[in-house]
Amino acid sequence: MNVWTPGTQVFVIPSLVVLGLCACPSPGQGPKATEAFNRARPILSALANYRHLQGRYPYALESLAPKYLSASALGAADTASRVKLLYPFEYESRGDSFKLRFRYTGPGSNECIYRSNAAKWVCSGKF
Repeated sequence: MNVWTPGTQVFVIPSLVVLGLCACPSPGQGPKATEAFNRARPILSALANYRHLQGRYPYALESLAPKYLSASALGAADTASRVKLLYPFEYESRGDSFKLRFRYTGPGSNECIYRSNAAKWVCSGKF
C-alpha cells in the first residue's frame, strides 16, 4: 500500500523539473541553433566579400542582395521563409565592424551574436 506524504511529492516534482532542464541543449546547441548557424554562413561570407571589394561592411544586410547574396538567403524573398524565421537576423554595422544576431526559443529564450572584431559566435540564454 502506497502512502502519500506531502514532503515526498514536493521533492519529486522539482527533481523532475531539474532533470528535464539538464537534458535540454545549451544556448547555441541543438537543431534550432544549428539551422540558424547554417543560414548565417552565406551571410558571413557575403559580408566578407562586400568588405573586400568595398573597403567597409554594409550598413544594412539588404545591401548584400543581389550582388553578394540572394534576397532569399536573408529570409525576405517569400512568405514561407518569413514565417519560418520567427526571429530574423539582426544586423548592426559601423562600417569597420559589425554584429550579426539571431534569437530562438526552446527551451527558454536564446540569442547568438557574431562580432566581426572577435570573429566568433557567443551564445546565451535564459529560462
